[in-house]
Amino acid sequence: MSWHPLSTADGATMNMSPAAVERLNRETQPYVVLSSSASRYDPKTNRCYIEIHDHTQKKGRDVDNRSVYDGQIDDLLAFSKIENSKKVGMVFDHSHQTTPDNNLGFDDANNYMDGMMEDRR
Repeated sequence: MSWHPLSTADGATMNMSPAAVERLNRETQPYVVLSSSASRYDPKTNRCYIEIHDHTQKKGRDVDNRSVYDGQIDDLLAFSKIENSKKVGMVFDHSHQTTPDNNLGFDDANNYMDGMMEDRR
């Protein structure tokens, strides 16, 4: 989920010069505004849920991603994204009852993820 620079060796396999690889890495590396992760164990379901949140910017793109996974089976349960002020989201958990919203599932996905990551003590 994170950006990694292209190595000179990998660039050479695509006939790229070291200077071209350096230029490509410099032009594509995003500025990380926020990067965080959290986890929560639910004893009722015996599952560990993992939330990953990152916000990056680069050359006219502002992207905020949030996702929640079932840590036991590495299954994406929901995600939301804001890219240049456009919102979208989706819940993949089949037991979830989707609630309608006006922004392509963004509110529904965030409400679901908030509930999954809520400390219920």
